[in-house]
Amino acid sequence: MCNTWGFYTVLTGLPTFFSDVLKFDIDTNGFLSSVPFGATIITIVCGGYVADFMRSREILTTTNTRKLMNSIGQFGPTIFLVMISFTSSVFLAVLFLVFAVGLSGFSTAGFSINHLDIAPRFAGFLLGISNTAATVSGIVAPYVMGTLTTADSSNPILKAQWHNVFFLS
Repeated sequence: MCNTWGFYTVLTGLPTFFSDVLKFDIDTNGFLSSVPFGATIITIVCGGYVADFMRSREILTTTNTRKLMNSIGQFGPTIFLVMISFTSSVFLAVLFLVFAVGLSGFSTAGFSINHLDIAPRFAGFLLGISNTAATVSGIVAPYVMGTLTTADSSNPILKAQWHNVFFLS
């Protein structure tokens, strides 16, 4: 649920943050809009290879490997999302966004694959249930974000309101 909360916050809120707070229209630059998600593709693949390497060489147990990958995929984005809220530079905000969204890909080798560890025969069913529950944040996160960011784009308090959004994510 935490991973999808951050994902839906980035997906639905960052264009507004870039436009209203940083005065940068991210929609006009398709490349910058796609770079963070390209980074995710890379980290999903790399995270899987690293996790498999650690398990096959018995560097870590399966449980500890999942915990490590999940920790990187959760705490890494948290740090960079908070850093986005403190910057006034569009370049740094985009760079932090790439790291935040990119590092979230490590979670795939953490909790996303865990269904196969728990019950291989029912992994699809379990993923369906857990994904449905987690996607509720896709409905709630934009609402909460809208509730927290009520100031006009010309009001300096808007940046402080976005701090709350990023800290919550």
